[in-house]
Amino acid sequence: MALELTIPKLGLTMDEGKLVGWRKKVGEKVAKGEPLFEVETDKAVVEVESPADGVLRRITMPEGETGRVGAVVGYLEAGGAVEQAGDGPFPAAPAITAGRRRSSPLARKLARQWKVDLATTSGSGPGGRILKRDVLRAREAPAQQLPEVPPPVSPKGRVPVSRMRKAVADRMLHSTTHAPQFFVAREVDVSRTLADLEALNADGRATVKVNLLDVLVYQTARLLMKYPEMNGYYIPGRGLEDTFIEYHEQAAVAIAVALTDGLIVPVLHRAEARGLLEVATARADLVQRARENKLTAEELQGGTFSISNLGPMGVDFPISVLNPPEAGILAVGQVRRQAVVRGDGIAIRPTVVLVLTVDHRLIDGATAAAFLGDLAGALEGGREQEGPEGD
Repeated sequence: MALELTIPKLGLTMDEGKLVGWRKKVGEKVAKGEPLFEVETDKAVVEVESPADGVLRRITMPEGETGRVGAVVGYLEAGGAVEQAGDGPFPAAPAITAGRRRSSPLARKLARQWKVDLATTSGSGPGGRILKRDVLRAREAPAQQLPEVPPPVSPKGRVPVSRMRKAVADRMLHSTTHAPQFFVAREVDVSRTLADLEALNADGRATVKVNLLDVLVYQTARLLMKYPEMNGYYIPGRGLEDTFIEYHEQAAVAIAVALTDGLIVPVLHRAEARGLLEVATARADLVQRARENKLTAEELQGGTFSISNLGPMGVDFPISVLNPPEAGILAVGQVRRQAVVRGDGIAIRPTVVLVLTVDHRLIDGATAAAFLGDLAGALEGGREQEGPEGD
């Protein structure tokens, strides 16, 4: 059976994608779920998996070309056997390249970051594909073997906008013009939470270092079950009869990750069902793979609430714009030691400012204040109870 291979829609705002690489050649077998080709969206480079077992019969979109969502890029014969060129219903067409070297997404990212010219880099992967180790080797090559280049200069005049920067601009403009947003803030004493984290990281159970962001994801996910408005989408229509609020049964917490050329927001699905240690492990894995362009399509969509942690960058009082269609985003500042009043005395305690941005179409001030108050209470009271895994 002939199956069309198309550019998938990998997000609510995705209209087109760039085909950056084929993982199989015409005539090769492919298993269902095996990576078949790579598509660059406005967020990341995503591997598209084969929809069935079969043979790649034809490639119709060359590497490097951009197409609309749904555009046909090739044909797969489900369950087909390997045949000679010209046999079967699909005349074998040679794999088309766009006049550039085949390379992995991570290799391309590192090449841009380190100014390595892939056109002069030898690849050690299958079919001469350039891998991370090849870029590292090219970067570490003796300086006398590299052509002399002028020192970098600051850009002047007009420069092309990257796909990711354009997507961020469009989404944030849509967010601020379509959703009435307001903000509530609270300074929270996190001395108890930090003490709990120190003990947890010292007892040897955690495979990664558990941090304040992990606690915020863990506690926020549970509060989203208590406050369903915070975990919903407002879906506008032309009138009352076709305007809806969509409530989600699960908490899909999106975590903002800064990249060299923009921002990506991978999603931790079913966060409400995870223990603290599982949240920390999943968060560390998501962040690492986000920076390596190795996220799956599922991990780039479906978020119901976002968290943006600007504390490590020294920001005291951050304010974030909603990530549509989500109804809320929590901005986190840096932990600072402050003089706080305790009873009749003054104590020095670590504090952090949390700023909650919400969509006023779903959420009113009282609900936002209660949500933030419960979150502050969970942090100031330390770990309220054991998670599902006893962590």
